[in-house]
Amino acid sequence: MILKIAWRNIWRNKIRSLVVMGAIAIGIWAGIFASSIANGLNKQRLDNVIYSQTSHLQIHANGFTENFELNKKIEGGKDILETVKSKDNVLAVTGRTMVTGMVSSASNGKGVMIKGIDPESENTVSKMQENVIDGKYFEGMKKNPILLGQSLAKKLNVKVRSKVVLNFQDIDNEIVSSAFRVVGIYKTNDARNDEFSVYVRNSDLDPFLGIKDGDLHEIAIMLKEDDQLDPFTAELKAEQAGLLVQNWKELIPGLAAATIIAGRMNYLLLAILLAALSFGIINTMLMTVLERVREFGMLMAVGMNKARVFIMIMLETIFLMLTAAPFGMLIAWLSILYFNTYGMDFSAYAEGFNNVGVTPIIYPYQNADYYPKVVGLVIIAAILASIYPALKAIRLVPAEAIRKI
Repeated sequence: MILKIAWRNIWRNKIRSLVVMGAIAIGIWAGIFASSIANGLNKQRLDNVIYSQTSHLQIHANGFTENFELNKKIEGGKDILETVKSKDNVLAVTGRTMVTGMVSSASNGKGVMIKGIDPESENTVSKMQENVIDGKYFEGMKKNPILLGQSLAKKLNVKVRSKVVLNFQDIDNEIVSSAFRVVGIYKTNDARNDEFSVYVRNSDLDPFLGIKDGDLHEIAIMLKEDDQLDPFTAELKAEQAGLLVQNWKELIPGLAAATIIAGRMNYLLLAILLAALSFGIINTMLMTVLERVREFGMLMAVGMNKARVFIMIMLETIFLMLTAAPFGMLIAWLSILYFNTYGMDFSAYAEGFNNVGVTPIIYPYQNADYYPKVVGLVIIAAILASIYPALKAIRLVPAEAIRKI
């Protein structure tokens, strides 16, 4: 009976109830859609770091990542690579030899990380071929081709087929200089990394380094599913106990922490919006209570106890929120679906976006399990917003309330 009465009561003033519901729906839409944009930004930044820098996992010899010493290599690395590649969870794997050095042109020079790669397997892990914007991906040049980032190429004032010189130390600490020719220029969403990393074939680099065939400095692994990351990391650490096995969360712990914080901020943002809306709902319900003073007085005079009055007002508030919430979530879902397909274009701020490692086209998304949690937050907000108006109603003295004009 109380449920039925509460439902009818919210429609006694239809215009006021619809205005409140509209405000609630817009607030819920704004909270969900804003958090979906944040999700899209965070996912793009994370994907860019994974593909261009860390992959899902990396294997190194112990101590290599501290100073990048050439003698700290994975002996028999190619055999380990093939073993990892055969695992069901692995999507792609590649091996690299690496050395810090300097790349110089006729007009400038810059310190870089020189990465010796197998072009075919590297592309399966980092999708580097898709990032080539000028020239080709290790095609059409037989001797010592090199791939440079766009920002680095500009600083060196070189273009495709220009000659550059690499200077570095070999495994015996002897200075080595060798000429390479630019086969292609690439551009990722991380301009800082583009300026720091150059790519050559490991078959060209390894003889200069003095590294024997089969040894590697780094094995990069991509998995089929993101949720396999933690169990696969534990499995690989157990199998390769003599090597350093790290996933992207361990390689860049700050990024992992930022991802967790971003997820929590989504709920905090929605909670703040609902809290703000709650004040409007409190005001509306308080007006309702003051308008119905005589009604409440009469109900309590004929025997309705204060607990039932309290529950009735609380139910009215919950019905207002729960009636509006599905519309807000539906509009948010449709908005996310549209922009996830076509993207939100912020090309006017492209340079700023590139500096933080994301594209200026954002694709918002929201996990399905977010919506039930929104309903939970709405119910909590409704209960909290109903407490003061309900307390105001049950504090009425029936004999005095009935005489109110």
